[in-house]
Amino acid sequence: MPTARQLHDQSRLGARLRAARRARGLSLKDVQVAADGTIDSNMLGAYERGDHAITAVRLARLARLYGVSLEDLFSADDEHDLAAVGRSGSERAIRFDMSNLANARRREAKAVARLAETIRERRHRRNAAYIELRHDDLLTIASSFGLDVGSLVEVLQRTGALRRGPGRPVA
Repeated sequence: MPTARQLHDQSRLGARLRAARRARGLSLKDVQVAADGTIDSNMLGAYERGDHAITAVRLARLARLYGVSLEDLFSADDEHDLAAVGRSGSERAIRFDMSNLANARRREAKAVARLAETIRERRHRRNAAYIELRHDDLLTIASSFGLDVGSLVEVLQRTGALRRGPGRPVA
């Protein structure tokens, strides 16, 4: 039987997992698909509520899917801090589906598409279906439109530029 402290820690970790998932715009079902069915959406909900303890292997897998470090999951002071982790820091990157990005119509998305194509060429990944852009890359584009990176990401999500292909995380 878990102690009160263990239950409290489970609950806090669950809240951080939920914040990281939501910061990426993923539903519980999206995570199940991105994890190739190895993490059931019902079980993920139980982890997020703190109803079940999560294994280290699953926790590491979710951290990779959400684009956060294990340290981020354990050191965030609250959900707001963790949500910011997914959108800040020069080491963070956001994964774009190149076909969705190419079809997006908004001017912000078109600017990101041009940058993504240039980076894809420079990385010699001309046929890559997905490309990751670093926070600093997005900051440059966002500032040219008078936006912050979080606002740019929201615009890109609304236009469909961040939608994922089968089994792939949004970011």
